Amino acid sequence: MKPGLPEKVTLHVIAGERGGPTPQCWADQADRLLDGVAATGGTSHSLCTPYPDWPDMLQGLSRGVFDRVGATFRLSAEPGDANGDGVVDEGDVTVRLDGSQLAPTNALGDTVWSLDAATNALLFEPSYVPASGVQVEILYVPDCLVAAP
Repeated sequence: MKPGLPEKVTLHVIAGERGGPTPQCWADQADRLLDGVAATGGTSHSLCTPYPDWPDMLQGLSRGVFDRVGATFRLSAEPGDANGDGVVDEGDVTVRLDGSQLAPTNALGDTVWSLDAATNALLFEPSYVPASGVQVEILYVPDCLVAAP
């Protein structure tokens, strides 16, 4: 992969299997592609899948490709430690959907959204991606404006 933003690359493939052609499948081995899928957290599906199972396979592939669409919101500045606890985390950010505040976890403690410091982005879990047309507000104090202790 070229340098830059490797976290923005996810490989999803329909390819041959490890080990190459077999009597049951003519597709060449795809070890490098499958290694790329593993390295980027993508999905892989076998080119040797029997034809009647292709609709399910394609549906699985499309979920892998599109589940994260709309789930990542890059921040324009790095959030600061606004609450003064010594850590920049979800406690320093407020998320609102159509004006209503959304907690980072639900009542069961499952993650709804998280702050990814490595990419300076807010990530929604797939089950909580805001619907199209919902106004998403992400409020935080930029690090450069947080007073030093």
